[in-house]
Amino acid sequence: MKLVKNLLLLAFAATLTVACDDNEAEEIEVLPYGYAYAEVNNAVSGGKVTANMLFFGLSTVTTVSTGSVFPDDTALFEIEPAADGKLYLYMHATRFAVGMPAVEMRIPQIDYATQGAGAKFTLSLAEINPENYNEDAHAWQSNSNFKITDLQGTVDNLNCSVTFTCTRKMGTKSVAFAVVYSGRLLVKK
Repeated sequence: MKLVKNLLLLAFAATLTVACDDNEAEEIEVLPYGYAYAEVNNAVSGGKVTANMLFFGLSTVTTVSTGSVFPDDTALFEIEPAADGKLYLYMHATRFAVGMPAVEMRIPQIDYATQGAGAKFTLSLAEINPENYNEDAHAWQSNSNFKITDLQGTVDNLNCSVTFTCTRKMGTKSVAFAVVYSGRLLVKK
């Protein structure tokens, strides 16, 4: 009886495997609540970024010294125009490694250059300390424990790609993280 039961279970498992192969499920992407992918980008006008742009996508962080990779496929990056004609890049609830608490971080003073008509521009920044949001002070404050270097990026209408190195001081040592991000523009529903 036990042998028959095991054979029936094995046959059932084989049937499920074949059925799953015929009807492969599509990956379901869960967007942040209340958002959808944008179909147009109206945040660039007259060669200037005039409004915020929120992007949803994949952040891949490689610890340079060890080669370990930390992917986050729900990464939210936001670009905001600053009063001085430069840009801020916000990384909402960002993490660079497993176990790192999520932090609100922004990179100020990013230069950009538009390319032709439409919402296409490049981003660049040589080196800066990023800022973290201080809940107690209700303000963004420079964080000297981190340094952002070699930031390069492109916004091409609905898509954003950014690369940079983030180095974190940890006592007498420093750990460098190579960050690669690509995301797609979101709009509120």
